[in-house]
Amino acid sequence: MTQKGKKGTNSTRVRNAAKKDALPVADDSGTHIVNLEDEMAFQQATQAVADRYEAQIRRLKDHHAKEMQSLLMGMDADLISKPSLWNRLTGRYKDIFIVFNHNIPVWCPKKSCPTKREGINWGIEAVTTDLNIALDYITDYFNRNQDTDWAHAKLLHLQVDRRKGHGAVVDELSWTWPLWRNSDHFDDKRKISKKMADKLIKKSR
Repeated sequence: MTQKGKKGTNSTRVRNAAKKDALPVADDSGTHIVNLEDEMAFQQATQAVADRYEAQIRRLKDHHAKEMQSLLMGMDADLISKPSLWNRLTGRYKDIFIVFNHNIPVWCPKKSCPTKREGINWGIEAVTTDLNIALDYITDYFNRNQDTDWAHAKLLHLQVDRRKGHGAVVDELSWTWPLWRNSDHFDDKRKISKKMADKLIKKSR
């Protein structure tokens, strides 16, 4: 019985193998080539459309940024005026200068970023109403840190309406050590002085 069972099983396998060999095998290599070419063409067309719309979006963003800058500049121009004689005599508007060093608090996700540190007094070197004193603090800061690559200083010019208690940012200037070393400090002082409260008034928005 065992030998007959084995014989029958072997015969069945032979017949099945013969049938399988007799079946035609479809050659779909050409179909794969065609599908690959279609897919590449589709990807190229999709990329071309994406590039075109990205360029359009970029142009729209640039145009919007320029319009906003023009609008803000126009608003700033509307906020600037000359002080009256009475305001100059009474000292209604007061200039304030804040000197920041490289430790000015700026949020940065990098642990090694030097601007992540707050430093002493949150990076504020000086707060004064005298421009000469502010510039002296910047000079002293760079004398202490001229060998530091990341050393930089910022001068923030503010004006305060002492009657209403409102304030406004007038301007800001920033220097690295090479810029400060090669800068014409008399020219810097002249530019800042032209925007001080005895000549121009910057109202808050």
